[in-house]
Amino acid sequence: MVTSTNWDNGSIKDGGAATWCSGTNAPTTGPMFIVFLQTYLRSIRMQHYEKIAETILSTAIDRGAEKSTCPSEIARKLFPDDWRKYMKDVLGVAIDLHKKGSVMITQKGVPVDVHDIKGPVRIRI
Repeated sequence: MVTSTNWDNGSIKDGGAATWCSGTNAPTTGPMFIVFLQTYLRSIRMQHYEKIAETILSTAIDRGAEKSTCPSEIARKLFPDDWRKYMKDVLGVAIDLHKKGSVMITQKGVPVDVHDIKGPVRIRI
């Protein structure tokens, strides 16, 4: 089974989805295989969502309202050997926390539109 909590389900935000398949009927070629593979890889990465969110929040709280942290610092703390691989996940979780009002994403100290991020960002409480 492949699951994802990051999909909307009708009017339910982040309602999730699951794909069931066995060794005999899993797609192996074509468009369905691509969707299957993308969903599987996304679900593996986002299994770290809670750990990333907790680290972002604790780091930002420890720094206080006047200081910020770089998403790469969070990735390096959690995944020291292959942190670059998780940068999109860290930024994705930070954006989610920003939308929930838990943190603020800034560029040059100014809050940024998270739908139009260009360049490096910082995270703060």
